[in-house]
Amino acid sequence: MTAAAETTILSVTLSRAHKIADRIKAGMTERTTKAKSGTVGRNVVSSQVAYQAPLMVQAGKKALADLEDAQRWAAALVAVRQSISEANAPRVSSRLALLDSANRMLAVHQEILDNQSDTARPAATAAETPVPAFASHDPYVELRPLSEEDLIGLRAKVAELQRKVFTLSDELAEANAVRVSLELPSDIAAHVGG
Repeated sequence: MTAAAETTILSVTLSRAHKIADRIKAGMTERTTKAKSGTVGRNVVSSQVAYQAPLMVQAGKKALADLEDAQRWAAALVAVRQSISEANAPRVSSRLALLDSANRMLAVHQEILDNQSDTARPAATAAETPVPAFASHDPYVELRPLSEEDLIGLRAKVAELQRKVFTLSDELAEANAVRVSLELPSDIAAHVGG
């Protein structure tokens, strides 16, 4: 059984659940930072391509694994926030949790895509591809750790996440359209804009 399949049930107060959500959010941020740093291309001296390319491929694979791990953390954050929302206002809070998670993952995926240079060569195939003749004037070759297939997959995920964000935003707008009556003292209502 993998660590991803194992679960633990915690019985905590609502305030503790908020602290747990904050800690999960920090863990997710740590993993997304690792994923982003592992997908940054760089210029490599032509004579070092054969050495650097496999290292960059390995870094790209590690970054995609970190990104997948970040998605697990994002799902855990959604689960905690949904549990919190069930104790609070389920129509709005659960959608906010899902929307927040989708927006975060969309931003990470988009940032990784934005960091990929169109002119960089995929590191996985760089050692097989000869360095162009004009490279003698410029001893560097721009490589990126992600392959074309990886980029296609990330673009598809971005499109999927964008659709999810639009859908959740619409659902949230509908959920927020529900009106609630609050009975407040007049001075407090005046102070808060009621």
